[in-house]
Amino acid sequence: RIFTPMPVDQPRTRPSGSSRAAGESLGAKPSSSVTVLPEEQLDARLDEVLAKIAREGRGGLTEEDHRVLQEASRRARDKRSDRL
Repeated sequence: RIFTPMPVDQPRTRPSGSSRAAGESLGAKPSSSVTVLPEEQLDARLDEVLAKIAREGRGGLTEEDHRVLQEASRRARDKRSDRL
């Protein structure tokens, strides 16, 4: 498998006022913003996000776009681990 790292447009830093709540893990998502999409809808949104990356680059992604990528990645990992 070949991996090519994506160039980083801007350093990723947390805003000064943001911190993790007690017990919140790195992978945890705020429950108020979690939208569980059926697989077909996630696939359609993923296609839109990937097309946007092709047009505008990663710098043009919104937080929602990033969440779609993260959810698609999580589901793909889960599918791979189910096959083992």
